[in-house]
Amino acid sequence: MKYKTGAENKPFLRDVESPSDNPSNPFHFRKNEYFGNEKPIAKKESWHKVLNNRLRHYTVLEAFLFVFLVILLFKIYSLQSQIDTLERKLDSKKHAESHLMKTKEILEEKKVIHEIVQNVINPSSPFPKEKEGKVKLNSEFNAASLVLGASIETRQSSHSVSPGNSYFDIVSFALGSDQSEFSLLDRVELPVDKAWCTDDKKPVLTVNLADYIKPISVSYQHSKWNRTVPNVAPKLYDVVSCIDGDCNQHEPLVSNCEYSKSGNQEQKCLISTGLPLVNKIQFRFHENHGNLNKTCVYLVRVYGEPSRSKEVKIQVKSQKEEEETAKICSRLAWFHDNIPVFYNGLASKNCSTLYSNDCCRECPNCCSECQINDSTLLNNLQFFIIFFVLFFILFPMYIAGISACCFGLKRFFGI
Repeated sequence: MKYKTGAENKPFLRDVESPSDNPSNPFHFRKNEYFGNEKPIAKKESWHKVLNNRLRHYTVLEAFLFVFLVILLFKIYSLQSQIDTLERKLDSKKHAESHLMKTKEILEEKKVIHEIVQNVINPSSPFPKEKEGKVKLNSEFNAASLVLGASIETRQSSHSVSPGNSYFDIVSFALGSDQSEFSLLDRVELPVDKAWCTDDKKPVLTVNLADYIKPISVSYQHSKWNRTVPNVAPKLYDVVSCIDGDCNQHEPLVSNCEYSKSGNQEQKCLISTGLPLVNKIQFRFHENHGNLNKTCVYLVRVYGEPSRSKEVKIQVKSQKEEEETAKICSRLAWFHDNIPVFYNGLASKNCSTLYSNDCCRECPNCCSECQINDSTLLNNLQFFIIFFVLFFILFPMYIAGISACCFGLKRFFGI
């Protein structure tokens, strides 16, 4: 009698796909069954392969938008840091100004006490003294200053042309408004190509003065030159005062005033005394220093005394007015240095605003680049183009980039 072994009853491995329990070839197995509840262990993929497979699903546009988003966030952070630095500077400046005002008040109190003591020791005369804070305005001043209110009468002046000769200068002058009043902007340094220019053979420049004056002298100043006067500079000119509004009736003030190559940057010509009051004058240029195409006038001045002696209160800006002025200058300087596109589109940055608020110390480039009229067609066109690009092209790309980034992160993390 044969006993069946365990191997015969339950083989170590058996073919689960075989139709019978005793296959013809017991050593040929196509699929094996394992003991108990053990299952085959799946081989895990390495993390770098998973990351590689994930990255292959993203397009170049999505990657570019992600990089653009990172750069934009960095720029925003940098801009915020600059704003914080500017605010700290303004706070420190306000603190210094408040400390200075307190010191000034203390000094004024000491001065008042000292005056009281002096009055007690040395009694004052019975005649009242003139009130402090008022001065007699009887000294000469430049009545042809743009900041004080002078202007050019364009209807009674020769037509103006571009100071520059390049194609860009000509196009800019054609698109911009008349910038002729640079010739009345009283300043120390005169930038090149910021002047009143004309191609007339006998140019005429008519100026409305800031007030009625007793004329004393006239002067002309050209841009900085060394040894040789630029050939566009005027050489000989007359000055007349306009009696009527159209300047058809006039009275001569200066004849054959010469701007010589042996003189200084500013050269004056005196006016004879005893002339009536004037508020409009006319420069009549006879010849320049050799240019046959055009004459350029950089700065004219008309010195005189006011129409009558009058008491004028000394204008001292209050602390609030000084703070407002400082804010205007700081805002313009910040936009000029950080976002020049928006600076060009801002209003109230013309030369009169900058010079009257004394912004040239904080932003000298603003004054050297300023325009008489900042609402020119060229500036407005530039601002609208940038506005269109930002809000109709870059802004939708920014929104699409954020959406693509969020969608990609969801896919990457399997959310």
